Amino acid sequence: MKVLGPGCIRCYATKIPSVTVQQFLRDPVKIIVIPVTNKKVFIYHKHTADLLNEDSSVIRLERWVTKKAADIWGKLNSSPKSYNKKIVLWVNKLLMNTPWTENSLKTIPGENYLLKRVSKKDEPNDETKLSLTEYLSSNIPLEPKPLNVYLPGSILSEEEVKLQFEKEYRTGMQYHKKQMLLCLLGLPLTLPVILVPIIPNVPGFYLTYRAYCNYKAYAGAQHLKTIMEKQSPKLEFRDIEEYDKIFNTQETLLLNDKTLPKIIELLEIPEMKIDLEKVVIQEKARIEEIQRD
Repeated sequence: MKVLGPGCIRCYATKIPSVTVQQFLRDPVKIIVIPVTNKKVFIYHKHTADLLNEDSSVIRLERWVTKKAADIWGKLNSSPKSYNKKIVLWVNKLLMNTPWTENSLKTIPGENYLLKRVSKKDEPNDETKLSLTEYLSSNIPLEPKPLNVYLPGSILSEEEVKLQFEKEYRTGMQYHKKQMLLCLLGLPLTLPVILVPIIPNVPGFYLTYRAYCNYKAYAGAQHLKTIMEKQSPKLEFRDIEEYDKIFNTQETLLLNDKTLPKIIELLEIPEMKIDLEKVVIQEKARIEEIQRD
């Protein structure tokens, strides 16, 4: 029996197997479930660099474009000019107000982005990495390696997490497809700005970036749907005892200023610091507003 908070008691039929932090860190590809509130979680798909499908021309092009865009943004961010500083401030404010669930879904790569870890059905210990195309065209029966899902088992059950996954991919696919189309439809309206040479087409760049972000979130939601519906790869849920100890289950906001640094350090995910800080800011404000009402 697990006590989740005042007046909230649940019985779990099965106990999730436990692993050590070291076992978790050695796992090359995994989903990390980070509780935000007692009703919401942040889904983070983490993988090692060697699993990226480097042979894909689409992926290489995307990485090149992303790097160029990052370089341009970096120059704008470091510019001493006052109007550039105002642009950076304005864009950052807009980005902080985009839903944090988008940042979560963006961490889930499209199905063709990662190499599949597979083995022959009669040789389960002999692992091979194949692209999606190679996997689908193989004449040999192959078994994908399971995808481990790590969570604090004292406050979340496997069933609850699966329901969260389903909710995220259903709402994510619908929402981000709509937002992507709206951004693309808005792009032609920014073309007159190009005719004024002294003014950079910031609205155009912003809408292009937002269209890309919504596409990535949509692709992530679509891949999550495939995993859930086809069970390929099969999800295996794992508890981390040290992860459980971080949370004070009496608090409604589970991801907060106190737990966030500990999670970042324990799970070694410093690259998610800004995204998760955004989660805390938005959910803290939402909960405080509810409590005021």
